[in-house]
Amino acid sequence: MTTTYLAIKTTADSDFLALATAIVAGPNLAAATGTDTFFRVPDNDGSRVATFFGNNIQYSHGVPISGEITSISLKLNSETVATLTGLHAQVTDVRDALFSGDVTNLVDLLGDMKVKGNIGADVLHSGDGNDTFFGSAGADSLFGHKGTDTVDYHLGDTKVFVNLQAGTGHFGDAEGDTYNSIENIKGTNLGDHLTGDGHGNKLQGLDGNDSLVGNGGHDVLIGGTGNDSLRGGTGGDDLNGGGGADKYIYNSLAEGGDTVLNFDNLDKVKIKESAVGAGANDHFVSGIDPIAADNQGTFLYDTDAKTLVWDDNGNLDGGQHLLFTISGGGAVHQNDIILV
Repeated sequence: MTTTYLAIKTTADSDFLALATAIVAGPNLAAATGTDTFFRVPDNDGSRVATFFGNNIQYSHGVPISGEITSISLKLNSETVATLTGLHAQVTDVRDALFSGDVTNLVDLLGDMKVKGNIGADVLHSGDGNDTFFGSAGADSLFGHKGTDTVDYHLGDTKVFVNLQAGTGHFGDAEGDTYNSIENIKGTNLGDHLTGDGHGNKLQGLDGNDSLVGNGGHDVLIGGTGNDSLRGGTGGDDLNGGGGADKYIYNSLAEGGDTVLNFDNLDKVKIKESAVGAGANDHFVSGIDPIAADNQGTFLYDTDAKTLVWDDNGNLDGGQHLLFTISGGGAVHQNDIILV
């Protein structure tokens, strides 16, 4: 898919979809003017004008019939309010979308987007590809639509708190932001709090001491450098604390089944005491195919399979709960397990 960059200024009626809808609702293609490098399409009253730039644009009776669209400029009352570049859409497809009055089809033609708002309160829509919004100052409303969409705050100079389940953001460039159909978040380098929404999310903390919570679904949590806290939630997640003293958190045994990329000698496992019982970390057996010494609940770390398991029943049958498997380096020791 094509990578597209979209910038929207803060003006009245600056929502790209609203502008495109107005143009599509009453395009005047017969009045289109242009050359082999562009053509303009006004709406019925002329207050909104879309200029389609491209290569080898050909016309029949004043109507564009062939060529490639490489960028689009939208004007409201002579002021440019949106510009899209890096496109590779065919004139025939764009023309058909305009004639059909289907703005969704028009947006679909634009492929994967990188979307950036300017300072101020923006309403930003992507297309149906795998799109990226770059966070900026102002309370922005971000609409991802179809595909796997990401909001990226890595250029920010203040930490961000983003909760996709609540659909809200706080602090820094995320202050006042709202999220609709957004799957992934990339934070700043300053210690972020990023929370998923119960579906499969990718949360990246980058530098700083981050707190990442996936909630349900198969999540990918990447702490980066710093002392991070990672809690995948239910769903079987991929956890990568990165450098630093990281903590892998389990509020219940139902949150197990994860894969940990590396478990370094500074890392810890924090488990709710209510999930395993008081003093549970006094019972720990490590080795190949470890077996509990008695019928007490026991943590079992298999040094060959690199799995950490909680066994409710000790050396009796049943009762085993996989917390995680280490896919890379490191190992779990008894003093790595902390009850909270």
